[in-house]
Amino acid sequence: MPIRHAFISPKIDTGDATLLQPSHWAADHIVTGSGMAPAQLVGTSVNSTSLVLTFGSSPSSTSMLFMGTSQLAATGTISSVVQTNVTWTKLHTNSQGTSITVELWRGVPTGAPGTTITLSWTGTLNTYAAAGEWLTGHGLAGTVDKFANAGGAAATSQMTGFIKPSSAGALTFAIYGCVNGTIPLRAPLGPFNAMSASVFALSAYCWGGAHGLMSGVALQTSSIWANAIVSII
Repeated sequence: MPIRHAFISPKIDTGDATLLQPSHWAADHIVTGSGMAPAQLVGTSVNSTSLVLTFGSSPSSTSMLFMGTSQLAATGTISSVVQTNVTWTKLHTNSQGTSITVELWRGVPTGAPGTTITLSWTGTLNTYAAAGEWLTGHGLAGTVDKFANAGGAAATSQMTGFIKPSSAGALTFAIYGCVNGTIPLRAPLGPFNAMSASVFALSAYCWGGAHGLMSGVALQTSSIWANAIVSII
């Protein structure tokens, strides 16, 4: 990722390999793990034909936005995502039959972004969403690198998928959803940020670096669940 010191030394390297050189100070730094933390997060849920997320402050025009969603299949997949001066694109989806769908979306500013994101669909059943802002310097092109889908229905612990991102500069999302809630989830392995930590219907996590996730999903009932793990580069 293009992270540098604000001051660039004009000095010339001495040639002594045992000493820290001016070019070392001025070089790009490698940042992994929690260095990809979001600048702000927002999440909510509704039983209606639309859902509105409101950031605490207007995102920067040079930021990149990502959003995880979960909706009952009767509600259908999201038909539109609208935010002033932001173009939203669906990057990934995982549906479990006619029961539950989880999705990952990317938002790219085209000007000064508005603070609200409006999601629309045709049904009126439970839909949940959590979005975050990543500031300039993230080094992301915003394309899908690796992904793993999982899902099912059982009263015993089950395993999600596993991925290993191809780059230490990757940003990975894990999105879980279930039909009727009550799903205690193990958090991702390694440093992470919780986008939504609800035990009902949606839990979303994100983290930076080249490590993936293999986590148990403990289902207390036979609720149908879906999970998607997606790395972005």
